[in-house]
Amino acid sequence: MSVVDHPALAAHLKRDAGDNDVRQTARFLDELPPLGQRILVVGCNEEPLANILADLGYWVVGLDLAPYNHGAITLPEYPQPKYLFRREDALLSPLLNMEWDAAVSTSAIEHFGLPADGGVQDAMGDVWIMRRLYGCLKPGGRVYLTVPIGASHTMQHDNWRRYTTETFRERLQGPFGLERFEAWFTAGRTEQGQATVSDLATYEASADLSAVAVLRKG
Repeated sequence: MSVVDHPALAAHLKRDAGDNDVRQTARFLDELPPLGQRILVVGCNEEPLANILADLGYWVVGLDLAPYNHGAITLPEYPQPKYLFRREDALLSPLLNMEWDAAVSTSAIEHFGLPADGGVQDAMGDVWIMRRLYGCLKPGGRVYLTVPIGASHTMQHDNWRRYTTETFRERLQGPFGLERFEAWFTAGRTEQGQATVSDLATYEASADLSAVAVLRKG
């Protein structure tokens, strides 16, 4: 069974059909390393990807500043033998001093460093967490990221950032090995699926898109 075929993903998307971040991340996670390897998931208190990966046979640690939400994640059940959830700030966590085969962060890095996040406050918090995730990978490992795009790079209620494709790509400059970058429509529109260059020119002034980036460590 793959991540996209797991019944827990179908159950989650049935409850929240608009969660394209999880939908597209699941598609990329079918490219993960062999079962049994170690995966770090950052920002996972209300999404089932960490649970699914552990249920499939990966060793998973999930980090989130918020408590685990049993009401939002009904399947697979937690706790389970291969999944450890830790309530802590990933920017400070010693777990990112270890080596991991892969890391996943679905619609989470845009919150890092902002006042309402409750963790370390730093305007560059999104860049620092990407550097930490990339730095903790074994050679050949990948980080899978999603962020909201559309409108200018800005704070919203001190809680989250929004990017354009240009400003997010700027955040990915430097040490990162960008392997893949795609933009996708979120739900709530008649247009669905992957956005083309012409789509971005038309719709990027709104906040109806998400970006998926895959970083590979050489």
